[in-house]
Amino acid sequence: MLRDKQTTDFYLFSLANFLSAFGGGMILGKGAGVINIHSLQNGSIMAFFIGAALGLAFIQKTPNKLYGTLTGCFSMCCAFTSLILFYIFEAYSVNNKISTTPGLFFFILLSIRFGFWFYARALRASNTAGQQQRIAWVELGYYLGMIFGLIIWKFLNINFGIATALLIDAALQFSAGCLDLNARKTSHNFQHNNVNTAQIYHEQKYESIWKWKLIIAVVLLTIGSQVVIFSLTDESNSFSAYILASFYFGASIAAFFCKKFKVQLTWNPVTNQKIGYATIKVDINGIKKEISAIVLGIISICFVMMSVILTKNTLLLIFVFLAAFFYEIFALGILDRIGIEEKMFQHQGIVIRAYGMMSICAALSLCLLSFANNSLYSLLLATGICIFSTGFILRRRNII
Repeated sequence: MLRDKQTTDFYLFSLANFLSAFGGGMILGKGAGVINIHSLQNGSIMAFFIGAALGLAFIQKTPNKLYGTLTGCFSMCCAFTSLILFYIFEAYSVNNKISTTPGLFFFILLSIRFGFWFYARALRASNTAGQQQRIAWVELGYYLGMIFGLIIWKFLNINFGIATALLIDAALQFSAGCLDLNARKTSHNFQHNNVNTAQIYHEQKYESIWKWKLIIAVVLLTIGSQVVIFSLTDESNSFSAYILASFYFGASIAAFFCKKFKVQLTWNPVTNQKIGYATIKVDINGIKKEISAIVLGIISICFVMMSVILTKNTLLLIFVFLAAFFYEIFALGILDRIGIEEKMFQHQGIVIRAYGMMSICAALSLCLLSFANNSLYSLLLATGICIFSTGFILRRRNII
């Protein structure tokens, strides 16, 4: 009975992530170009990443024992902020644009809204990381929600502006908060009482520095893949929603793949029994396969670079999908590994901080690439350096 309740809770977290991301996707899509300030033309995406930095600040100030309780509370704060944004936009917008001081204030509040939103999302992931890729279900809910929020309205031929999107978002975030509050207790107990550390990578020798290596690796991977692809949206407003949707669709398929085939990041000894080399393992119908982390990184580099080189067409969306697919497999392998070590060695909050660092560095990188006018050279250089560095950081590890 307890196991059934625990499984139900993971699905509740996944559904909460779906509803929350549905609202977030709407705000990203409908908010493009709404802020009529030259330095904030891509305001919704910038607020998305800056909000993640604020989310990390919330996390740093929150005692560990309150993590579960505040997940739902912060979702509801997100809903309340969306209502305030609705009021500001209705009062000060002209021709569906908001500018000058109200526009700047709108951007600041939008960033805070994404901060609350990010905090809740990171905690849902933390609650499920390191538990046989259960994190993949939660991430699947997130990516599917983003896809629906970004483009479902185009297929349904339903047109509305940011004001209506903010009202819908408020209802979605409130619903997600209710689901979070309902699911938190059992999943929290499951994390601390049911992790069999002897079964999971018992042969690994833990080094304190590795928690930072893993975080740095997933941060660099995110910059080299997600940030570079998101930078492409700045060049094509009419096509940007499809680029984002293709990315999230590829990531959602990868999340399902990770759960279905039990994707794991591990280090296999080859010649020297004290040194292991990083591989991504999958279990396909009982047959274990593996691929070198370096090789997976090279594949990711190739697809991201092809996405950058191609112009606006259907082939671009295909390469964005493939780039996102391999990025998410690699990223979920690292994040789940972080969750395993968090539970094995009682280092609470590592997964949450990993998500925070990913988003903070993504925001800074997005700004730097924007200053470089998202040139072909800068995007290709960022992809090559960041993803190759990810593989280099992870490639070998001392094991027992």
